[in-house]
Amino acid sequence: MSRRIAPFHRRLAIWTGLCCVLLAGCRTGAPPSVSTANPPRAGDGRTQLNAAAALVQRGCYDCMQEGLAAYESLRDDATIGAEARDGAVRTALLLAVRETELGLLPGGHIERARQLLGPVDAASPELAALVDIAEVVAGGPTGFTRTATTDKQFAAMLTISRRQEQWAAVLLRLMPQDLVATYLWIGLACGPYSSTFPQADQHEAIVKPVAEIPLIAFKSATACGLTASEPLEALLAVEPRFGEIHYHLGLFALGGQTGRPPDLDGADARFRPAFEWRH
Repeated sequence: MSRRIAPFHRRLAIWTGLCCVLLAGCRTGAPPSVSTANPPRAGDGRTQLNAAAALVQRGCYDCMQEGLAAYESLRDDATIGAEARDGAVRTALLLAVRETELGLLPGGHIERARQLLGPVDAASPELAALVDIAEVVAGGPTGFTRTATTDKQFAAMLTISRRQEQWAAVLLRLMPQDLVATYLWIGLACGPYSSTFPQADQHEAIVKPVAEIPLIAFKSATACGLTASEPLEALLAVEPRFGEIHYHLGLFALGGQTGRPPDLDGADARFRPAFEWRH
């Protein structure tokens, strides 16, 4: 009997450990970068701006990188440059937080967001607040375990604990139309402080107006309890570039938050394309 059980537990240990760093490329590669050398230029500025926003709403990491490049390419436009800069800041924040969620090597997106934001006293108050909140969240625990292992991560968790009421008020004022605020709020409302985070128990009602937008649907499905694969499968069917979904489906196959016995063959089938996506 022990000979039959041992391989199972070995495989479970391997996948449980591997999924912690699966997407990080073993943390040896260069950080992801966004190229703006040859951005898409079809149509007029407003059309390009709308296209960039649509890319971000699609929700996948690669989509948002493309959206950031598009926004950056429009920053010097005399008519829509300010809107493009705002969009670039917001997209950089989403990318930074997504990297933390996946355990990816940071790509310098918080630094880029602050650079684009410029002097805080000259920036819109809501945008400066979003940068402050995202910076702390992105500096917190990484990967699916969300366990702090460094002084910086412990400090981030302490800051979140102390400022959750203040941040909830800021984010709720902007929601649900502001998708970055909504994304951050979901992460906090469904995170380790969900029992004390203001209005966390009203999550579905608060998010409902934008719940079908892929960016928000992905966040809700992965942050608020990984209990079903169908929502993620549906997102992946619409947007094949959503490579990080394979990672979460692998976690679901390992049991997710369902209490089911792990399906190691199913996890293997999901983690492999996730690994290939980052390599």
